[in-house]
Amino acid sequence: MIRGVYVAAAGMVASMTRLNRLANNIANVATPGYKQDVASPEVFEGMMLARVGQAGGPQQIGPLTTVVVAERPRVDLTQGALQATGGELDFSLSGPGFFAVEKEGARYFTRNGAWMLDPNRALRTLDGGLVLGAGGPITIPPGTLTVETNGQLAVDGRVVDTLSVVDFPEGTAFQKIGHSYLQAVGAEAVPARAFEVHQGFLEASNVNAMDSMVELLTSHKNYGASQRFLQLADQALAKAVNELGRV
Repeated sequence: MIRGVYVAAAGMVASMTRLNRLANNIANVATPGYKQDVASPEVFEGMMLARVGQAGGPQQIGPLTTVVVAERPRVDLTQGALQATGGELDFSLSGPGFFAVEKEGARYFTRNGAWMLDPNRALRTLDGGLVLGAGGPITIPPGTLTVETNGQLAVDGRVVDTLSVVDFPEGTAFQKIGHSYLQAVGAEAVPARAFEVHQGFLEASNVNAMDSMVELLTSHKNYGASQRFLQLADQALAKAVNELGRV
């Protein structure tokens, strides 16, 4: 019966982890360039139980299979739909790659191309990050800005810089920083290939709101079922202790 408590608790932890992931995805359904977190299938793991507080150290009780485990999310890099905005400073990527951004001394990578010009005409993200080009932060002179599909920026027909578009080896794991930025784990950026830059478009989030809502409701029900089982196990244990006390 005590093992049933562990199984129910593991189910609640797994469901809560899934609920948090789905809630964050749904909250960013309208964030340009947002990449949803998805969970990879997990094998059922076991853990070793031990009784603590015993003379000579913890006493091993035996293995316990928890049936479910908290999922380990990964970033889904599937491309979102391109949405026309007509904005001169709205850019999107078609194909692999990321825009390079510098903020507070750190370099990040993003698919969110909603940008602005600061008073010094430096090209920045909406939260203040510097958009990087071939030679560092990009500055746009006054005039009409256009971009080629290879990321080359021109003002009134004169080339001023080229957007830094990078990629990473297949299978690279990413860590999210905020809602739009990514950092690669254990991999170096290389120049991207086979991409196209589009001006006047933004890449939509790749979150499917309907599918995420269905999965969220299912996870909520699973959490409730595990919670009820835990309550029943607790009641059974209480009854067993009280009955044994009268023997």
